[in-house]
Amino acid sequence: MSAQKRDTKTYTFEFNRPRRDDYRGIRRRLEAAGLEVDKLPHKTLLRLRRNPDKLPWSDFLNLLVRAVDPRRGSFVLNSLTTGRAWTMSNAGNRPGELVDVED
Repeated sequence: MSAQKRDTKTYTFEFNRPRRDDYRGIRRRLEAAGLEVDKLPHKTLLRLRRNPDKLPWSDFLNLLVRAVDPRRGSFVLNSLTTGRAWTMSNAGNRPGELVDVED
């Protein structure tokens, strides 16, 4: 296994209300930013692969937050590498805040 593949982090990304309701465009924008993106059998579920050397965590999160609608968009991000999960919703009392999902 190459060092680059070993260092790649893998996530599932379930989103609601993408920016401009462009469900296909969200994949193109993520790929243009340097992520490997696979569409899974559900319309709003993607598998993302991120190389931490090329795309730092903070830039990765900003990219995901910008991908959903700024008023009502939300997503769940699950790390297949570590098993951790996060959720973010622009609706409610904590808009745009990434919340760690505890066990």
